[in-house]
Amino acid sequence: MKKTIKLADFRVNSRQMAEQSWGTGGTSVYKTNRKNINWFSCSGHGGLVIDSKDLTPAEYAILSQYQKPEKMNILTGFKNGEKFVLASSSPFSFRSKRVTYPAIYTSVQWEAHDFFMFEEDCSWCIPVLFIDLDTTAGSPNTKEDIKKQAEQTFNDWILPYQNKTA
Repeated sequence: MKKTIKLADFRVNSRQMAEQSWGTGGTSVYKTNRKNINWFSCSGHGGLVIDSKDLTPAEYAILSQYQKPEKMNILTGFKNGEKFVLASSSPFSFRSKRVTYPAIYTSVQWEAHDFFMFEEDCSWCIPVLFIDLDTTAGSPNTKEDIKKQAEQTFNDWILPYQNKTA
């Protein structure tokens, strides 16, 4: 992150998170029916990256039942009564969290910012089923076909493990 940004405008750099997790080089990005939520096909793997800010509280709650959110650290501070993000630290990078910032910011502190990663093998089905995410862009399949695939994947790979941990 190169410059400060208002907290209200901050979003996880989803492409960066996808590439840090699933490989760099040759990344393809496919839009979904939801703003800021994209499907990533990276060199080693792929899936969906979803910032918690792009979900309603109800959607966040339902996704959290099946997938633990990732935590990104963000350095926040106030200037003229407004909160800004001064820096961010990826959970997939081992870079130091040591940063400098102008003294005009007050109440500076590190905070956790949640986002979700749903990989292409199994967990992709969760947002497709529970927040009606349409991932047909770049796919020869229809929305109905993808819903059927999502239901089968959920029943075969998510539910059995969910029931064991409950």
